[in-house]
Amino acid sequence: MKIVLLLFLLLTTSLFSQGNSWLQLNDFLGGQRERAVAFAIGDYGYLGTGVDTAEQVLKDLWRYDPVMDSWTQMADLPGAPRRDAIGFSAGGKGYIGLGVDNHISIQGNKKKDLWEFDPILNSWLQKADYPGGGGNGAFFSTVFVTDEKAYVCGGKIGPNLYINQLWEYKPSADAWTERAPFPGGVRYLAVSFSINGSGYVGMGANQDVYKKDFYKFNPGSNSWSAIAPFPAYERGSASAFVINGRGYVCLGTNGGLLDDLIEYNPFTNTWAIRASYGG
Repeated sequence: MKIVLLLFLLLTTSLFSQGNSWLQLNDFLGGQRERAVAFAIGDYGYLGTGVDTAEQVLKDLWRYDPVMDSWTQMADLPGAPRRDAIGFSAGGKGYIGLGVDNHISIQGNKKKDLWEFDPILNSWLQKADYPGGGGNGAFFSTVFVTDEKAYVCGGKIGPNLYINQLWEYKPSADAWTERAPFPGGVRYLAVSFSINGSGYVGMGANQDVYKKDFYKFNPGSNSWSAIAPFPAYERGSASAFVINGRGYVCLGTNGGLLDDLIEYNPFTNTWAIRASYGG
């Protein structure tokens, strides 16, 4: 049920069907927020961290049950509150890390810590720090998972300072390895997803210019290749999900808020416009 990840950052949550329609679900119980992270473990979705409407940086975690269409609060992240972090799942565990601990980034501290969430015990365990960004942490990075390994790409490391680094995290060894850098140049606010053992990363911003290029990463050969250009507006802060071997990119901003949904077919290397978000 990875579909539940798409719209956790909004006041209302909707479900997209591959039949090309949207259905409104119960509102998120943790209050309005932005800059949160989400991941899925088994049949549940999880949402945590971010910034609320009072500009308070958060560290809570919530579980969504799509069968019951209900939310349950889980154990808080033990580390510092943060926004613009990364969230992913691998091997039946969830992970949250990186980010910045203030709603105004220049007044905050970049984070490099990584925390593992056990959904059975409802508990957290600190893991090896992210070594990228000069070892001082990053925020606004994107992450995808394939073959039980996470790949953290790009991000911001300071005022007008961005990176195009790609770091692989292997949970079974609790170890990080630097991989081939993202070929589109320094990038933050990017979006990513994975299909059939490959990762896809694109869009976001290069300095202050929104982009719409997209690249495929092959972990086996540690190489990148360009895919068909995204056919809609360039943007940052988009959402992405995968259903039945197709990638979907939705929402985001390019100065204004966007509500379109675009489907990527990796077998034909083509994009198709689908039903716009219903919220």
